[in-house]
Amino acid sequence: EVADVDECGDVNYSDIQYLIHYIFLLGPLPCAGVSTCSHDPNDFRVYLDCPYESLVPDTGGTATIPVHIAIDEPFWGYSLGFTYSGDGIEAVMPDWSGGLIGGGGAEIDTALNRITVFGQGETVGPDSGLAFNLVFEVGPFTEDIEVSIDSVHWPNSFDFMMVPENGGSAYPLFFDCVGADLVIHPQEPYVCGDCNGDGTANITDAVYLISYIFAGGPAPDPLVAGDANCDGSANITDAVYLITYIFGGGPEPCDPDDDGEPDC
Repeated sequence: EVADVDECGDVNYSDIQYLIHYIFLLGPLPCAGVSTCSHDPNDFRVYLDCPYESLVPDTGGTATIPVHIAIDEPFWGYSLGFTYSGDGIEAVMPDWSGGLIGGGGAEIDTALNRITVFGQGETVGPDSGLAFNLVFEVGPFTEDIEVSIDSVHWPNSFDFMMVPENGGSAYPLFFDCVGADLVIHPQEPYVCGDCNGDGTANITDAVYLISYIFAGGPAPDPLVAGDANCDGSANITDAVYLITYIFGGGPEPCDPDDDGEPDC
């Protein structure tokens, strides 16, 4: 077929990537007979960072789970389809921040609980690391939501595949958890920096946090309330952050970049 520009016998995402690299990155001419059409799936692996736990306000919000890739030969794109199951959730646009290769969009079918994520860019690899974060919109809930995620092969042009630099399609191995891949926990509303639960962030919270860290005092409840600087844990740096906020005019709790928008 004319559209089979990598000459590997079918028309799919690898042909789209082939054309992108020809047009924008001085890649080989279409139908140049240079593609390697057969690839070992063991050289391309996709795996979830699971079981992954996410705290979401019980009034609703977003939950994420990282998707990683490990590749043993250079590649320049992927089309990775997933199906998911879980009460009260819907897939939304993924987050490619920090990924090995840039985002190329996504196709989402909330009726069938499917999402295909596209990545494209200059050649990467061999390498391993984060590809993107799957993101789910969560409605109001009161109990844990267990989410199962599996690879899915769509019947048309988009598939669960990676596009090697030397052409063709590679169908990677997929690794997930035996049970739930993502567990979403409801989090009651809290005031960031309010370690002692009195409704405000003040000097008593810095003292409370120092007592928890060094003297075995009670932990902030919830613990995330003590993570004033959004580094993922409640520690002495958060106590210093609170003191700077209270006495030194530093940024508000949970707003370390001081842009007026919460960062955690």
